[in-house]
Amino acid sequence: MTTTKTHHRCPLERTREAPVAQFEVRVGHWNLQVEATSIEGAVEEARRRLRDELPRLWDLIESLPRDRFRVRALELSPEAHHPPYRLRSA
Repeated sequence: MTTTKTHHRCPLERTREAPVAQFEVRVGHWNLQVEATSIEGAVEEARRRLRDELPRLWDLIESLPRDRFRVRALELSPEAHHPPYRLRSA
């Protein structure tokens, strides 16, 4: 018998998630580096972080149009995926 969905994450359950990427998001004078799976996700994460940092400007941050957010994908260096091995002297 199988269940369709559970409320908790089973350690044996395998889900296909989009890879997380680094983005730089600029809005006005603010510059944020966020992790997201897409450009739209990066904008939403930037909005969330700005709301947390500037709670009095919550309504202004929410009303900003999408085109006010400048998003740029950050390239990871090859060393970030495979850090160099360090040799220890005996």
